[in-house]
Amino acid sequence: MRREFLMVVTFCILASAGTWTDARAAGTRTIDLVALRTYVELPLIALSPNGARVAVVVERQNFGSNKYDEQIDVIDCVTHARKTITPVLHSVAGIEWAHDGSKIGYIAAAGKDAQVFSVPATGGAVTELTQAPRGVAAFAWRPDGKAVAFATTDAPPNAKAVAKGLDAFEVGDQDYMSTAKPTPEHIWLQPLNGKARRLTSGSWSLPQGELIFPLPEVQPLPFFAWSPDGTSIVFARMNSAYNSDAIGTVTDVLDVATGKIRKLTAHTRLEAGGIYSPDGTRIAYSYARDNNALAQNLILIAPAGGGDGFNATQALDIDVLTARWLSGHRVLVNAFKGTRSQLFVAGEHGDALQLNTRSVDPVPGTLDANASGRIVFAGSEPKTATELYYMPSPASAPVRLTNYNAPIDACKQGEVQTITWRSDGFSESGVLFYPPQYDAAKKYPLVLQIHGGPTESSIASWRDTDWPGLPQYIAAHGYLVFSPNYRGSDGQGNAYQVAIFNDAGDGPGRDVMAGIAAVEKLGIVDESRIAVSGWSYGGFMTEWMITHYTIWKAAMAGAAPGDALVDYTTSDYNVLGRQYFGGSPFESQAFLQAYRDQSALTSVAKVTAPTLLLHDSGDVRVPVVHSYEFFHGLKDNHIPVSFVVYPVSGHYPNDPVRSEDIYRRWAAWMDRYLK
Repeated sequence: MRREFLMVVTFCILASAGTWTDARAAGTRTIDLVALRTYVELPLIALSPNGARVAVVVERQNFGSNKYDEQIDVIDCVTHARKTITPVLHSVAGIEWAHDGSKIGYIAAAGKDAQVFSVPATGGAVTELTQAPRGVAAFAWRPDGKAVAFATTDAPPNAKAVAKGLDAFEVGDQDYMSTAKPTPEHIWLQPLNGKARRLTSGSWSLPQGELIFPLPEVQPLPFFAWSPDGTSIVFARMNSAYNSDAIGTVTDVLDVATGKIRKLTAHTRLEAGGIYSPDGTRIAYSYARDNNALAQNLILIAPAGGGDGFNATQALDIDVLTARWLSGHRVLVNAFKGTRSQLFVAGEHGDALQLNTRSVDPVPGTLDANASGRIVFAGSEPKTATELYYMPSPASAPVRLTNYNAPIDACKQGEVQTITWRSDGFSESGVLFYPPQYDAAKKYPLVLQIHGGPTESSIASWRDTDWPGLPQYIAAHGYLVFSPNYRGSDGQGNAYQVAIFNDAGDGPGRDVMAGIAAVEKLGIVDESRIAVSGWSYGGFMTEWMITHYTIWKAAMAGAAPGDALVDYTTSDYNVLGRQYFGGSPFESQAFLQAYRDQSALTSVAKVTAPTLLLHDSGDVRVPVVHSYEFFHGLKDNHIPVSFVVYPVSGHYPNDPVRSEDIYRRWAAWMDRYLK
């Protein structure tokens, strides 16, 4: 489950500018693939130290090169004046202002590796700051602006032998497509003038890529951050470079001058990095509630000198997606609540409140704020695509700063409604998207779009957490689109989130069916034409629903982990799967049976729905063997099935052509069997 897809597209390649203009003026054009090609994503945002300007990575899609084209814009929060300060970039992975506001650093592709670059905040010559042989994974400006700390992986100790072909390696707890033993990632210091020097070393490692507990879906805090005086760095430390050790991550503090490292807290696992308060006296860090890997991410505020500190967010009963310091000892956090993405302020004395963002839902992972008290984030509304928003203070209403997606917003779109129901004693919710040409006198086919994770959330926003514009796109084909939350989902409280333990499909399946019943009570569903679809854990839930219920006319399962044993033995999070089941499938017959019983593949012979399977060949989060198994199970039982594989790596194709093709195939499969 990690959300890896950002559908971003360039306006200049529309098939027909004249046709688009006419349709926009008439207000009758609905969301289609040509319209979606205008979508602009804003994946990375950084607020200037004084809160007056915001730097944003603007990502568009270039179908000619089949790449994502990115640039950095700087926007004045008061005048809304906007200036592009970089050339076209690719694979931007980080962005941060220098503390004096004079320049902006960012990570971008440089040849085959990513490096740190700097550009004046007003635009000008770009300077390459690092030349790390194995690329840069993350960076942070030293407060004086004269150096950056950066993370890079160590070279393999047997590099010379590998060059001679002696590259065999002993397998540990790693994915089945690994070609070497993983090497640790460590912190280095790069002065603006001078050579880089190593700050940390050892067999331990910073988390690499995303942190897997097996959750969270969005990393709440950076993996390392400077103290305001530039003498210390707080960072997340794993015992080794293997993903399976991510569960043992703790928060440490490095004295930069001496190289000494100390633990911040007494916890022994499930921490995830930290950030210093503006005055340097506190550190906010992330920790899993109740020491449970499946539970909510909490934000604790600890003395910088050490200690577990105060649990600032537990009373809010939220799963923190992003956290940033405000003035004093208050932390701003983003979290799901019901079918909304919301902002909250929490303090070290138990003071907490929810902010009013009106109809705007912040996009998880884009929030930034600082001691100025000002707040920026990418956000969207039910029928408004992603834009940049600014709040002068926590008490202010969001101010929209940009209009990147005006062509999308001009399309006629369906209404969006939150649906609530009860299942097994839980209060539950989901989102219903109506066809843009909805007629109350008619009944419509129903398409389920189930979110992944499982700890993600279906929210009443155009910028769905996984799929920008997909619900409106499918609804425009003449369908009701229902995105249900199910136990294990985020935003419904901690008890709901952890209820998925040892209950991968049965309980969530009942939740989904109860949600369908709630929609059917509206009297607008053609109950003879219902389909189910989803990607990742949403794909698993799709396979679970079609193996346990027979109401479906069609199904689409993308990158679906249908076999829990395959996940445990071959995926990149492999043995962390025991967090869901309580143990290894090879420890006892009872555990083995639990893995089998909770695998959709076990019941594949019960499927009656025509099914489309989509997968990347190089997916290590959910290895493609899952779909090969399910494909043969359907084919051997004479169920109409189409299995399409994209010959690329990743949990979702990282290019515009294949990404668009998934949208096309998804909707076309529904059309084939529902119309």
